[in-house]
Amino acid sequence: MKWIIGFSTLTLLVMFSFSAFAGKKQCQTYREKLDNIQAQQRQSNSLKRSNSLSVREDKARDTWWRCENGKLKKKSKKKKKAKKIFE
Repeated sequence: MKWIIGFSTLTLLVMFSFSAFAGKKQCQTYREKLDNIQAQQRQSNSLKRSNSLSVREDKARDTWWRCENGKLKKKSKKKKKAKKIFE
């Protein structure tokens, strides 16, 4: 009986860890964009550029955080229209 409970607990932990990892992999591009903006902020910039980077960082962090929490809307793929050839 203890073996069954232990095995089922281990199985559930493995399943949840894989789903958590898959979510993080999907959000990796958003994290890289945020890291890039933060690296630009560490460089010397004018006041106008610093303010612009601050706004961009806020948006990038919000997007990344919504992706991490599964609240980001998925992008819909647009179908390309076939060109009509008239003879």
